[in-house]
Amino acid sequence: MTHTLPLVSILIPVYNREKYIEECIRSALNQTYRNVEVVVVDNCSTDKTWELCEALAAKESRLRIYRQDVNVGPVKNWQTCGRIASGLYSKLLFSDDLIEDNYIEKTLPYLQDESVAFVSTSAKVGEQPEKTLRVLYKNIFPTETVQSSTYLNCLALGKPELPYSPGTALFRTRDFQKNLSFNIPTDHPLKFENHGAGPDVLLFAKTAINYKKVVFLSNELVFFRSHEDSITIQNPDNIVHRGYEHAIASFCQHNLNRKATINWLSCVWLGRMKRNKRWIAPLTTFREIDKSIGIFHAVTIIANAVKIYTIQKLQRLIN
Repeated sequence: MTHTLPLVSILIPVYNREKYIEECIRSALNQTYRNVEVVVVDNCSTDKTWELCEALAAKESRLRIYRQDVNVGPVKNWQTCGRIASGLYSKLLFSDDLIEDNYIEKTLPYLQDESVAFVSTSAKVGEQPEKTLRVLYKNIFPTETVQSSTYLNCLALGKPELPYSPGTALFRTRDFQKNLSFNIPTDHPLKFENHGAGPDVLLFAKTAINYKKVVFLSNELVFFRSHEDSITIQNPDNIVHRGYEHAIASFCQHNLNRKATINWLSCVWLGRMKRNKRWIAPLTTFREIDKSIGIFHAVTIIANAVKIYTIQKLQRLIN
């Protein structure tokens, strides 16, 4: 009977998504795991998003809708979703995305183990679910369950298949509420609350560091919609990459160790050169992220970057 099962909150923050919101909500309500509530928080939309939410809520008791008085920015809206959630577990679902009907059924059992921080799945990306362009966040580990320390070391090494978007993951609500923050100590005046690139991946990292294990599933249980209005597509002033560079550097500096920080700064420098396809001054890059870095420390990071680049090149040759 459903009343014996723990309640799961599916959280949908939304702003001006009249084109996608109904399909998104229905994917949440159609879960094979029935004891869910769907919490929609409208960030003061100016289109017909709110009216569509009201119409759906009138027909479905599991759908709870709220509206901000003013637009508070994306991250504060995510936080509002978390505060409203009644479930023991929470799943963030962005308003232009979809989840498979069996998402909760497949992920929830892993969180019955109190030593597991979160469960994340692979995600399909495309304009429509039937037109998948690529798959993100494939499990790079030999097992589904991974030591948190291993995951965090790989995060510092910039492993590309690790999840950055919490849209793939199921968390305990208490961790979602505690660890989702845009107050990130950094030398750069990035306004993380306005775009979420940084707070999103730190939700994973700040949760993982308090548990022994994390879980990565190869199942493609999430669909990320690729469209022109997406912050990932627009990426003004390269805000997405810069947000991740500064946020993960801050996490390594304050929560891990010097080796992790060196690894991450090495990856930042290599990544910038790869994206720009040209030489970029390393010390300028390092000091943008941490003004205290001196010549000796910079040389250490450069040497480490050479090692990382060599290892990556050898791995590509072998594979």
